[in-house]
Amino acid sequence: MADSVRAAARAAPGRYELQEFPYPRLADGALLMQVEMVGICGTDKHTYAGETKQYAGTPAETDTPFPIVQGHENVGVVAEITPTAAERIVLHMANTPKSFVEGIEMLKRGGMMLEMGNFADTGEISLNVHRHVCSKNIRLIGLTNHPSTGYGPALRLLERYADRYPFAEMVTHEFGLHQADEALQTSMDPRSMKVAIVPGLTT
Repeated sequence: MADSVRAAARAAPGRYELQEFPYPRLADGALLMQVEMVGICGTDKHTYAGETKQYAGTPAETDTPFPIVQGHENVGVVAEITPTAAERIVLHMANTPKSFVEGIEMLKRGGMMLEMGNFADTGEISLNVHRHVCSKNIRLIGLTNHPSTGYGPALRLLERYADRYPFAEMVTHEFGLHQADEALQTSMDPRSMKVAIVPGLTT
């Protein structure tokens, strides 16, 4: 097992540095993903340009700190998993609140539930905070970005029109981890479509 991992850390606006970090040691119930590709998104471009304020004027307003390791459009494989991870994590992706409590009840004590199905307001439920949260000692994490109900139709759309549109060519540029600055600059060129960083790419 390696002692460290490398990442392209944004040291300041407009500047990346390759940095080493301790190899992640997994806590009980966790898993580790080995990243194979990371897409560059609009948020990454804004931060690279020095536009570090996110969600300005809202309760979620934040300022991006430096240095920071970005990248949330990840593709990878599970490299390590602890024996109890599958028993202690529930992903609630149903676009209805009715099954929310059912998901919590499936958790073992000390487990974690990721709630990502209720992207919009889908109504209210009755929840016993003591029985469902405190006595089970759970971790409950809410995620909001895209509704889970959109992935199925999007994949079917890709399949339906695969013979008419070159979806496989939408990633127009790939760069190695050591070329992070060049990748970000290329992503801002209107001639590029989707730019990705591939850690294993060395040329």
